[in-house]
Amino acid sequence: MNKELSSESFRDDHYLGDELNSLVGQHIVSVKYILVNGEDYEFNEFHSVDKSILIEFSNGKFLFWNWEEVDFDPEDKRYLPDRYELKLPDHLPHMESYYKLKVLDVSDTSKWRVLMSSAVQSIEIFTQEYQYTSGYKIEKIVTEFIVRTDCEVFGVYGVDEPDSKIKGSLHKPSFEINNLWTLVVFDQKMIDEITPIRNG
Repeated sequence: MNKELSSESFRDDHYLGDELNSLVGQHIVSVKYILVNGEDYEFNEFHSVDKSILIEFSNGKFLFWNWEEVDFDPEDKRYLPDRYELKLPDHLPHMESYYKLKVLDVSDTSKWRVLMSSAVQSIEIFTQEYQYTSGYKIEKIVTEFIVRTDCEVFGVYGVDEPDSKIKGSLHKPSFEINNLWTLVVFDQKMIDEITPIRNG
């Protein structure tokens, strides 16, 4: 467990504000997974992703969920923890920087194909605050987001890394908050069960 994170996050309607609103009414046109560990990502009602998710929309904008390693903030003289960052780049990120990783176009998988048929209604972001040692600077760390379309929904959750030694660990995953792995959930009932457990 990443000790830098608490066990509870909160919905944040101001995170990326107007940028996120620009995606409402748009359709998803393509989805790519960037993976470090193999290509076995499909499990019943969810997908398992360890590095990044890149979602392109019909207005040419992108939603980019990307794992960032621990790095040092020289101003505060403190290390930022491992974390996922959610960005809205206005152009396609340079895939060349992922040349040692596996970039999979999953747009044509059954789960994503259904989602592409309807427009985005809302995007909900959940964050928690990370306060630096000095106390004057606070970072927001995104722990999950949920996208609802006219007829479907999916949630992206930062979780603990599955234990590959435990048989079936990815068939019955833990949804405890962490930022070491990602699960993409496509089942409405599962999302309804997960969200109140993780969030205040």
